[in-house]
Amino acid sequence: YTLAVGRDGSINFPKLGAITITGLTFEDARNLIDTRVSQQLIGVEAVMTLGRLRAIGVFMAGEVRVPGAYSVSALTTVTQALFQAGGVTDIGSLRNIQVRRAGKIVTTFDVYYLLMRGDPSGDIRLQSGDVLFVPTIKSVVEIRGEVRRPMGYELVGDETVADLIKMAGGFTKEAFAELAVLVRTSLEGGLPTAESVNLLDSNIASLSLRDGDILQVPTTGDTLANGVSVKGAVYRPGSFGWKPGMRVSDLIGNAERDLLPIADLTYSLIVRVKNELLDIEVMQFSLI
Repeated sequence: YTLAVGRDGSINFPKLGAITITGLTFEDARNLIDTRVSQQLIGVEAVMTLGRLRAIGVFMAGEVRVPGAYSVSALTTVTQALFQAGGVTDIGSLRNIQVRRAGKIVTTFDVYYLLMRGDPSGDIRLQSGDVLFVPTIKSVVEIRGEVRRPMGYELVGDETVADLIKMAGGFTKEAFAELAVLVRTSLEGGLPTAESVNLLDSNIASLSLRDGDILQVPTTGDTLANGVSVKGAVYRPGSFGWKPGMRVSDLIGNAERDLLPIADLTYSLIVRVKNELLDIEVMQFSLI
């Protein structure tokens, strides 16, 4: 027998009557039919396979690349339907995708939840007659610099600086979060304003963002807090850690081991930063 599942979720099995299988997995439906057959048809064994899935009609509207009516599988979800429609346009929202059924919004799907948290709860299965509507983006902010995913992000509700940093994957190891810059447009229509912010401050982290904000996270640079640099005719140039009482001989203790053959042992320089104004002091000495 080739039996189709009706709109009421049941199949009309000859000699057994209607068997309701709506909401069951294929395995559960097979076990249910096996039980009914063994109980009511003595000496008969049932073997069941799945022939094909029923097609349903849905309509894709709004900011999708190819809007229109689609005939899709009855198991199609929101993301699968968007894929068939070519995806979302550049100005389409990824965080407010609406599934409308009988004139009402039955769910709102946030793609960020799926991509960044692995949460597919909003990716529901569509039903015949559903309308999948993608509105335009309302608010976008941008984060630049030393974060793992610097780019523009769509805002929903009163999301904060901390939410934006989390969406961007957090700071890189080179980030100087204490001296970030928040650039935001003027509500009065004037020039944008820039403000230095400490992203490690809880008050700044809880600051609500608004459309057009740009957060710039600078790098720490290559300067060491307690380092000395060795340059010139040496085998191992580079930066070394400084400690109280440190002497030149701690870095260059053996001429044959530490210095190149072309080194002038009678002329060496120590270049030192004297103060916070970065004044330089130069001292000449001999290694001999």
